[in-house]
Amino acid sequence: MQHTEARKAELTQVIDKLLMGKKSSPKDLERLHGRLIWFSAFVFGRMINQMVKQVSAMSLQRTRVVQFDDFFFQHCVLKETIIQAKPVST
Repeated sequence: MQHTEARKAELTQVIDKLLMGKKSSPKDLERLHGRLIWFSAFVFGRMINQMVKQVSAMSLQRTRVVQFDDFFFQHCVLKETIIQAKPVST
């Protein structure tokens, strides 16, 4: 199974928006977490699983805005993983 190009583009846009703003609401991170869980069901690898866990932890913060630190940016392989994933074929 692989991903559709539209799904990859949508998820890449969401990540770009969050990274460009260098912050997010916990709700947006929770939404991203759900999408990543679905996406990672098709993409295997420890690195994406670690990033999904980090996004999940950040989404549980009790603040209105979550600031992204340098560690997050240095280890954010989500976008590249999504771009490289092949479309879902049925």
